[in-house]
Amino acid sequence: MRYLASVCTSILINKGIIEAEEREIYEYGFDITIYTVLSTCGLMLIGLVFKQVWNTVILVSVFYTCQS
Repeated sequence: MRYLASVCTSILINKGIIEAEEREIYEYGFDITIYTVLSTCGLMLIGLVFKQVWNTVILVSVFYTCQS
């Protein structure tokens, strides 16, 4: 995931959207975002396999609400 975050950050730097000095901040942000999206998709897939989609949606919603 860090590699993908690094690639995304490099693209934004090369296009001039962000400054190179902010690279570490953006890499961290992309890393956390990618991890969150993949883990949420994994949980939803498990819920789908066990035919518990609504329970999974509730679990993820409550967890993310309490986390923030």
